[in-house]
Amino acid sequence: HRSGITAALHWHRTPATGALIFLFLMIEHLVHVIVELSDYVYVLNFGRELVQGLPDAVIELPEVIEAYLGASMEADGK
Repeated sequence: HRSGITAALHWHRTPATGALIFLFLMIEHLVHVIVELSDYVYVLNFGRELVQGLPDAVIELPEVIEAYLGASMEADGK
């Protein structure tokens, strides 16, 4: 299966400290890719933020499972 990753990189220096900040935006539907590459994620469903947090924790949330698999894994007996 080919991945169709859409990505963008933005960086800037904070005015107060001059620290360099990087923001990497990635749109991907292969969950393992997101979990492997991300320190923090925002999950969108139909363009609206569903949840945000650490990748390993977010992928276990019932609302994320429902949105991306269509139903709870327990309800499907998996």
